[in-house]
Amino acid sequence: MALFRLALQLAQAGVTRIDGRLSINYKPGFNTMLQPHTLSIIRHSDADCVVLSVVWRDNEPPIIVEYVGGAWSWILRRAAA
Repeated sequence: MALFRLALQLAQAGVTRIDGRLSINYKPGFNTMLQPHTLSIIRHSDADCVVLSVVWRDNEPPIIVEYVGGAWSWILRRAAA
């Protein structure tokens, strides 16, 4: 959950790429009862893959849809520092 919060802070600050190795895709929900907020982190390497995917609605806890551990978490923490 901490990584999600860090990524959301970076995305809201306008950061979309980190070190050329990570991308943050944040889409605010529109009428969140129909379309929730979404946030994904994509790791760029030989094969791009989603390492964190989260969806949530206003006033509801976030749901982690996908999580793949790895060195990307340190890259994210360093970028948020």
